[in-house]
Amino acid sequence: LGFTATFAARPLGGMFLGVLSDFFGRKLAVVITGTGMLVATVGQGLLPTPRDWGEDSVTGQLGLYLLFTLRLLQGLCTGGEISAVSTYIAEVAAPRSMGRCVALIAISGNMGFLLARVAIWSSQWAFNEEEMLH
Repeated sequence: LGFTATFAARPLGGMFLGVLSDFFGRKLAVVITGTGMLVATVGQGLLPTPRDWGEDSVTGQLGLYLLFTLRLLQGLCTGGEISAVSTYIAEVAAPRSMGRCVALIAISGNMGFLLARVAIWSSQWAFNEEEMLH
């Protein structure tokens, strides 16, 4: 459900933040998306879980609802960030280096996925399943 929320919110984020960036500038849209991604990502890491608080606890259930809300925020910001950053870079890059600058957007995104995968593999190698869950 969380992944669905994130992917469903992306087009809405692209539309909303696209209009926002047209009226108030690309830089503001990039700052909003970066801040939103930061809040959503850190917030997800700090949420209470039913595993820690108990399946029937209000705090654990609240954590699930907040997770869904933060995934929506993350999806909105991702949709806006992809379009705003690409357009902003294309507008401010020197004509001579525009191709490299735009290519770096895709390269940095893929490097992020690769580094995340390395972090997961390293954690799985260093800790057993029980240590990972607690």
